[in-house]
Amino acid sequence: MINNTRILKCLFVILLLLVFSFFIYSILFGNIHISHIDEISYFNGARLFYETGSLKAPICCYGQRSVIGEFGWYGPAYHIIYGGLFKLFGFNPFVFYFFHFALYLLSLIIIGRLNFDINSKLVILICVAIFGPSLTYVFSFFPVTLHIFMGIFLTYILFNIDNKFYRNLYIITIFVFFIIHITFAMWILGLIPFSRNKKELTKNFFLTLIFLIMSFIYLKYFLAPSTVENGLAVIRDFWGYSSFIALQKNAIRNLVYINIKTNYTQIVIILMCLYLLAMLFYHYRNSSTKFNLFKCDFKIRLLYSGILISFSVFFSMILLYDCRDFFLIKQTSSFFTLLITIIVLNNRKTILFLLIIFIFGLPGVFSQAYSTMKEKRDTYLLVNNDPVLNSEIEKIKTLKKSDNAEIEIFIDKMLFEMHQGIDVSIFPNSNYWGDPILYSLGVGEGIYYDFLKSLNFALEQGIFDYVICKDTLDYGNLELLFSNNFFKVYKVLKNN
Repeated sequence: MINNTRILKCLFVILLLLVFSFFIYSILFGNIHISHIDEISYFNGARLFYETGSLKAPICCYGQRSVIGEFGWYGPAYHIIYGGLFKLFGFNPFVFYFFHFALYLLSLIIIGRLNFDINSKLVILICVAIFGPSLTYVFSFFPVTLHIFMGIFLTYILFNIDNKFYRNLYIITIFVFFIIHITFAMWILGLIPFSRNKKELTKNFFLTLIFLIMSFIYLKYFLAPSTVENGLAVIRDFWGYSSFIALQKNAIRNLVYINIKTNYTQIVIILMCLYLLAMLFYHYRNSSTKFNLFKCDFKIRLLYSGILISFSVFFSMILLYDCRDFFLIKQTSSFFTLLITIIVLNNRKTILFLLIIFIFGLPGVFSQAYSTMKEKRDTYLLVNNDPVLNSEIEKIKTLKKSDNAEIEIFIDKMLFEMHQGIDVSIFPNSNYWGDPILYSLGVGEGIYYDFLKSLNFALEQGIFDYVICKDTLDYGNLELLFSNNFFKVYKVLKNN
């Protein structure tokens, strides 16, 4: 076991200085813009809330938003969080960076409050500080840093769960967090191992069932329909034998993804989950007493809790979502700190091994963080290198409806492939009168995407006010308003 506290402190300080240097460099590096299409919902949602106060989805498919509130795929919380920061500090993409970096530091402070010996605590701090997603996503528009902070906050509460105040706080916090990110509903399972008697165990099981029901209700009525073929799309729409077959197919596909599309971070998280199971097996193999949940010591209860939380998230991901490395890492990073604290608490001999694993991955982490920063800078230069394009896009702000309601625009995805400087994120989210502008896309990728087929389906919905595309359209109910070398804007004529 490492007993040289001074070395660990020096290592932690050096790593923090490197992270601070990276952060300062990211600010001085130049202006930034989103570089991943999945960031649009977060960035444009925040901008929409900042400009109009609207919580509606800034982008969706065919105008299909949530049943209640017309929210997007991730709900309204991120609009409020990031858009609220824009309202406080002004519209500036770097607000994301500053907020994420503040959460990064606050996460380390919370870990520092855990009841561990100094060496164990320093090792946990070092591992979390240089954990790939912890650092990389500080420099992005994804809310992964927020999710990691939320997971660390819940971990801290879980370590104090024997206190009635923290037990109640744990339940309330999960309810709030699950509204932000639905996966956090799974953390309620972590309460079951801390049941002190049969009555409390029954109560915790019912509480888990209530959260599970709330999750399905929230998914069905407060989140926009999924646009990809996965289990979420199945359970939203119907139940029956065919739906179970579809879920099985989704699970098989995801298990293949996990086996063939892995990276260093994903492997580490999966191995840590399996190590929890190994520790549990080792404990009961060497235990001379009969299992009794109500008489287990705190470390074993916490081990059960970590297994329930982590494997329930993995199970739901495999069955309902997408387990390609990018998606899997985003969903599982939140419980990483819980895993590592449980491992250190139950087996202090692993400290040196953990330290070696994470320091070994350090060059790759900083390389990925730098690549993320560079992508944001390069994308900014790309979308701002054509003043003619920007002036043409500005004209979209002149679009207006007579009743000052939000403006619905169907946009051709082929625009993004034809001109590298065009994506939905650079189109305005409000007009000159402060009315929200909402965008919709068709579905399909590559050869599976047919714009005219998508347009016909979109027009049948009867909700769109304008169409933006590259092609010249000859539709009786479309009137050309203006065109340029980049795109054409049509008004949809509606029968009164």
